[in-house]
Formats: sequence, structure tokens, C-alpha cells
Amino acid sequence: MKHTLLLALIFSVNLMVGGCAHSTPSPTMHTAVPMAVIAGGPVAGGADTIPGGLWITNREQLDDLTKRMFESSRIRSQGAGLPDIDFSTEGVLVVWMGRKTSGGYALELMAQQAEIENRTARVPVRWIEPRPGAVVTQMMTNPYLMIRLARGGYDTITIFDPDSAIQMVVPATAN
Repeated sequence: MKHTLLLALIFSVNLMVGGCAHSTPSPTMHTAVPMAVIAGGPVAGGADTIPGGLWITNREQLDDLTKRMFESSRIRSQGAGLPDIDFSTEGVLVVWMGRKTSGGYALELMAQQAEIENRTARVPVRWIEPRPGAVVTQMMTNPYLMIRLARGGYDTITIFDPDSAIQMVVPATAN
């Protein structure tokens, strides 16, 4: 009887300890953070001609960037419709593809959460290119995405494609 009681006690303690080890992380321990596209399109005027990314940490930076991106463009209204961002809890990741000589190129966010690993937020973005021989608009484009990304647990952002190839690394520190 004592042996059965001892085994039951050991099993119960083991269950409690094992259950605690697999409990939900506290809000301060991030394994993933939410993200969502707030703007995107085929033409990011004023952006670099090569692929790039930028971490925006305050409203002034965002306003300055949108002014530069859309100032010389016929699509000026794109920058005006951005939602309010609470920069104390989130930032904006801007990713652009670089100059392309035709339409048919685009960027697509592939998840609603960025996984956090070794202080790096992993953001999956699909780089879409036109098929060979496809009929596309003949104009200069520079596809971009603006992604609202919750802060927490990372100081670097890695943008990777669905095949896990790293496209770029963006420092996620205050500018």
C-alpha cells in the first residue's frame, strides 16, 4: 500500500512539474508577435533601387518616409490612409523589392505572426515575379510593403522567403 501511495505521489509531482514546463509563456516572454500589412503596392517612389528594409520607430519617421515615397508619385493618396500606430508597443517594418523594369512584381506577407528566435523576429515575405513571357505593364516599379509589427523580444528582423532563403536583415532598434 505504501509503495502504491509513493508511486502515486511521485506521478502527481511529475505531472505538475511537467505541466509547468509546458505552460503558456508570460507576456514578457515572446515566442511570436503579431503583424499585419498596413500598406503596399507596386511603386515606392523615393525608395532605393536595390532591395531594402527599414524599421520605423515613431510617427515623425513614418510621416517623413511616406512623404518621400509618394511625393513624386501619382499615387500620393497611398500615404494618407495609414492607420494610427501606437509606437510605444509597435513599429512599422518597410520592405521594398528594388527597381524593376516592368509590372508583375509584388511582395506578399505570408503570416500573421513573426516568430522570435535568438532575439530575431522572422518575417516571411513572398517575392513574386512575373512568369517568363507574361504580358506585364511596361513601367518602372518598386514594390513595397509596410508591416505593423508588435515590439518585444527582438532587436533584429530577418525577412525570408517561403523557401527560408534570407532576403535581408533589418536592425530593429530606435533610429
